[in-house]
Amino acid sequence: MSKKPKFLLCFMLLSIANLFASYPFVRNFKKGDTKGGSQNWSIVQTDNDWIYIANNRGLLEYDGYKWSIYQNNSNSLIRSLFFDKPTKRLYAGSYNEFGYFERDSIGLLRYKLICNSAKINVYSDVWNIHRLGENMVFQTETEIIILSNRKLLIHKLKDKIYQSAVVRGQLV
Repeated sequence: MSKKPKFLLCFMLLSIANLFASYPFVRNFKKGDTKGGSQNWSIVQTDNDWIYIANNRGLLEYDGYKWSIYQNNSNSLIRSLFFDKPTKRLYAGSYNEFGYFERDSIGLLRYKLICNSAKINVYSDVWNIHRLGENMVFQTETEIIILSNRKLLIHKLKDKIYQSAVVRGQLV
């Protein structure tokens, strides 16, 4: 075999290898595959690489092989998620309630309610959840609720807010 065909063969093989290396593996799922509702609101990945999705039907969990669905106390949609690495808790915000999912002693995911509208006078969706130092922050359209040392501090806002974030240790 002459040098030209060998060169072309090597060039083609390297080109094909680069083509596959450039594109990550993507898998699409249909609504029926996930057992979920029609809308997803928030997505997080935990430290074990599992995917959790806030969905109209609850919390969707994907472990890389199968989908599972979990409910909050009110069996309602979940709008926001935040995975807290230090505690391994998956915080979830819904309409009129928020809490967290945590594994029990046999590894099942269980929901623990932190607060609902019966405890405090908040009647709104929890749209964002953040860690701010040692505190957890839950943002609705009209309140910032801070969980600090197992106590809730509620800051009523005069104007509606639609987004929040923690930037350089500050809530913005």
